[in-house]
Amino acid sequence: MQKRYSIDYSTKWRSKNSRARVMTSESSASPWQKTAAITIVFFIAREIKRLVTNFSNFVPLLALGVVGGKNMADWVPWAIAGAYLIGTVVVAILHWHYYRFQWDDATIRIRSGIVNKEHLTLKFERIQQAELKQAWYLRPFGRTILAVDSAGSKGQEVEIPGLELAVATDLRQQMLATQHVTTAPNQADSASLEETDAIRLPFAEVVRAGLIDNMAFVVLAVIVYPLSQLKVFENYIEPYLEAHASELADNGWVIGIASVLSVFILMLLLSVLASIIRYYGFTLQLSGRGLKRKFQARSGLFTIRTLSFQYQKLQRVRIRQNIRGKLLKRWAFSARQLQPQQNKAPGAGGRQVFGVPAATAELIAQLRSEFKLPANQKLPWRRLSPFALLGKSLWLALLTPIAAITIYLNSGELIALVWVALAYVVLQAIIIGRWWRFGWLETGDWLAIRKGLFGEVQLWYPRHKLQQIDIRQGPLLRMLSYAHLTYFGAAGSQTLAYFPLKRAQQLQHQWLEHVAQSRQPWF
Repeated sequence: MQKRYSIDYSTKWRSKNSRARVMTSESSASPWQKTAAITIVFFIAREIKRLVTNFSNFVPLLALGVVGGKNMADWVPWAIAGAYLIGTVVVAILHWHYYRFQWDDATIRIRSGIVNKEHLTLKFERIQQAELKQAWYLRPFGRTILAVDSAGSKGQEVEIPGLELAVATDLRQQMLATQHVTTAPNQADSASLEETDAIRLPFAEVVRAGLIDNMAFVVLAVIVYPLSQLKVFENYIEPYLEAHASELADNGWVIGIASVLSVFILMLLLSVLASIIRYYGFTLQLSGRGLKRKFQARSGLFTIRTLSFQYQKLQRVRIRQNIRGKLLKRWAFSARQLQPQQNKAPGAGGRQVFGVPAATAELIAQLRSEFKLPANQKLPWRRLSPFALLGKSLWLALLTPIAAITIYLNSGELIALVWVALAYVVLQAIIIGRWWRFGWLETGDWLAIRKGLFGEVQLWYPRHKLQQIDIRQGPLLRMLSYAHLTYFGAAGSQTLAYFPLKRAQQLQHQWLEHVAQSRQPWF
């Protein structure tokens, strides 16, 4: 008899904890299930998210509305907005009506679509991550969203909304328990033993995670251009500057510095707020041993997310410390299993990344041990050849005289040449500093690089999971008998520049031979 689970939304659960019904049957799959009516909100949110993602497609329509806005009646924009809202609700209800799902002990199937019908079948053995998202509108009803990523996917393949929390938890465990792991006989017993440990981030650490995060500054860079098109400067800032010209002439530099600091502090506050919303109550649960070591993170203020994966599926580890992290003595640790999706909307990421947003030196040391990374003390980092400076330094040397002559002809002042020379020295120092700080190394199980001038980023790739290793030469490299060595994994690629050609070929052969001889599971 095989165990499987079935959900029936037409009857009430008798158990106070709403535990899932476990049914035994000779049939291979449960009946097709329909999600609860409350999940209409999920489909409405999905339609709005699609609008935001494809917002650029509506720019011509908005431009037409702005140009012809003077000739439009006042009710037209409201009618368009109302029609969109009504259409969104109708489409969401239809998506909910046609959405069906079922599963057995090895497969989950989804049927969806209004006009274009979609049928998705996903094997549990291909699942990389399974995440539970207790959205704020589902939490009062004791329901959640089960989101699943699979090996080789470019993004999230399956989302099942409105599941009972107990049912979703059991189904996620069933998905992640379906593995094909090759272990030695003396490892099997130790791998099956369960060890459970938990790492919790206090609220103060969640705040520090916001202080060291760069997302708010990235968002600011993205929205600068749209804000510039709203003519905020011409309509508000410029009239104010003209009205207070005399005051600004005396205290202009003070006001300028205060403005920059105000924007910086505002970005930090927004980053802290976003961190609290995302990481509040962060708990990292660890269980199992060896390749079967399991990691489960749970966090969230409004929407509670529970993300899980197994160590054997690991594709990359990233340890980062920026300038603010150095001041706070904190690092950000993350593990990735899939190549990041290139066309995600801003803020849509995070499902494929698993880690700790703010970690002390002691916690980083513990995480390095958990992920079987070598200790950070006295790692034998190797620098690239000094020829790696050739490209950027050469371009800088060529462009600087052109810039100096152009600026001097326009200004006619020698002081401009001094500023250009100073800029050249600073940029050249940055280029040399980044080369000096860049390092790479290989161990028995890992390939790693280190980069960063003021901060530091370490990227660790399992050697046995390399998918492709390329040697590339341009005309200049052929003249120097040098080459670029690029290795590809499921979580991205890295290039080691300006290797002697024979050394690059030797490393390529060694790494490919290691992959061929390895008996460790790929995922």
